Amino acid sequence: MSFSKEIYTQATAQMQQRRIQAEKDCRLRREKIHNALPEVAQLERQISNVGLKVSRMVLGAGENASAMIERLKEQNLSIQRKIETLLLQNGYSADSLKVHYHCQVCEDTGFHGPYRCECYNQLLKQIALKKLNESSSMPQRGFDDFSLSYYPTEILSDTRGVSARFLMQNVFEQCQKYADHFSLESPSLVFTGSTGLGKTHLSLAIAREVIQKGYGTLYVTAQNILSTIEKEHFQKEKRLTDTLDLVSGCDFLILDDLGTELPSQFNQTTVYNLLNTRMIKKLPFIINTNLDLSELQKRYTQRVVSRLLGTCKVLRFYGKDIRNIQFSQRLREDSDWM
Repeated sequence: MSFSKEIYTQATAQMQQRRIQAEKDCRLRREKIHNALPEVAQLERQISNVGLKVSRMVLGAGENASAMIERLKEQNLSIQRKIETLLLQNGYSADSLKVHYHCQVCEDTGFHGPYRCECYNQLLKQIALKKLNESSSMPQRGFDDFSLSYYPTEILSDTRGVSARFLMQNVFEQCQKYADHFSLESPSLVFTGSTGLGKTHLSLAIAREVIQKGYGTLYVTAQNILSTIEKEHFQKEKRLTDTLDLVSGCDFLILDDLGTELPSQFNQTTVYNLLNTRMIKKLPFIINTNLDLSELQKRYTQRVVSRLLGTCKVLRFYGKDIRNIQFSQRLREDSDWM
């Protein structure tokens, strides 16, 4: 499971800051306790002296060293118990003199032995989710706040004899199942349907769950990402890592609003290369588009569409523009209030 270099850098910096802050807080707390309870400071010096004696015993390695070391350890434990008693009697916790790391397992280093600590993995996910929300026009969207009430119950002309709500209930459940069972072996999806039907909302809801599983996830709009790739392509200086490589190689990609970018040979070729590379690498993705399959074929040629149909599961969205419905509801609420 991988994240971008930028996310790893931010996570490492935050872990370091946690450790620095925890140790600073401990120093200030110790100073306060030593000023209030000088006897604690004196007892701590005794512990240091015992430690020096143990070191000398180890270096001396005499015949009676082991027995003497054990006696010194008991003395040390006795002093520690006195310190804890003093702390408790004066309203402090027994561990007030210790560093209170955010994570006691790795002590805010991010690693437990040779392995990444779970706290570090969780931080990677949090940063990735934040970046996903920052790049999206619909932050903090999940399955819980997706409402089927916006989809009409009457039979529409394009709903095959059943209501849009019935069909969207099925789409919603398939998206939940996809997120629940996601892995790098999951199929790719194509969300197709008119604007404002919830394609971005459900793709972001899936992304939230995928990030929680630890997969590096990237959300991009076709117009913005293709513009960026084109600028980089015609730059004179070489880049160590370009955007096309990042988009092609991340664990999970959401390509939103495919078909809204300017039509050009460069964009058409880039879309094919991007999707083809991910298919070859067997890396899953979601494409959101307002175009139907015949319109996609006209825009991106039979070659692109046949690759999509051969690899992806297509989910069609039905209903009426939710944003228009919400706008009408707000107008009615404002009118009632006045």
